Amino acid sequence: MRSDETILRVMKKQQTDWKVRSPFQLMKTTLLLAIAIASIGSTFAQADPDYSKTKPEMSAVISKLEAGVAEGQASIPWRLFVPEKASKENPLPLVVFLHGAGKKGNDNIGPMSLAWSFITPEAQAKNPCFVLAPQVPINRLWVSYNLKAMESVDTEVVEITPEMAAALELVDEMLKTRPIDPRRVYVVGQSMGGYGTWDAMVRRPDLWAAAVPICGGGDPAKAEKIKAIPVWAWHGESDTMVPVTGSRKMIEALKATGAQPLYTEIAKGGHGVWIKAFADPKLYDWLFAQKKP
Repeated sequence: MRSDETILRVMKKQQTDWKVRSPFQLMKTTLLLAIAIASIGSTFAQADPDYSKTKPEMSAVISKLEAGVAEGQASIPWRLFVPEKASKENPLPLVVFLHGAGKKGNDNIGPMSLAWSFITPEAQAKNPCFVLAPQVPINRLWVSYNLKAMESVDTEVVEITPEMAAALELVDEMLKTRPIDPRRVYVVGQSMGGYGTWDAMVRRPDLWAAAVPICGGGDPAKAEKIKAIPVWAWHGESDTMVPVTGSRKMIEALKATGAQPLYTEIAKGGHGVWIKAFADPKLYDWLFAQKKP
């Protein structure tokens, strides 16, 4: 998988070689350059939403939500649920939902359909909150490393991705422009978004009142940096997509700092344990009880 920067380096090298190529080679190079340019452009082009991909009760709500494209270090679509009761006199919590690899794209729908459990009328009646769901384009990641092969990541080596940087900038912008309680900003993510949740904690430990990383992994060496953030991690014991050791090592590292993270490992559970997590009322009771001093 080549990043946009790599493609551009290849383009520059090919341009310097034009003088020594045959007409056929020049034609081939021109075609490759056109494909490369198209691939970069397609990363940021927002598709027309196809609301038929979601259940009718979801699409009726999601289609009316605020939506846009964050133009920061990367261009990423986002969608925002705004609770009716929010006001300057009544600031409400914000849940930032980081989706998994299965919802990558530019349709600006998939991530919000996964965050649906925070938006239902029942959920909002009990815990009214803003819900922000940014979306990673195809061929991009919240965290730049092989999610299947690695259980942990060294954040000293792996720099923050443009997509994660853009998402964090977007959260900062929402905090400035919306009646959000800055003491109650939560990050929740599953699979690729589970890695993203651990990464978001390391990149901005000052931001989060609590975090729920599901089926992910992070940087155990940075446990001291994030020990003040309440964490409830989830993973399946038999997850064949993301090594369960990724969550285990993060929990062990946090406990070594004196932190008291919660950890639920589903016996014989596979990769989709977020279904169990989002169906557990105790998760919501715990999450919305967390508040920064």
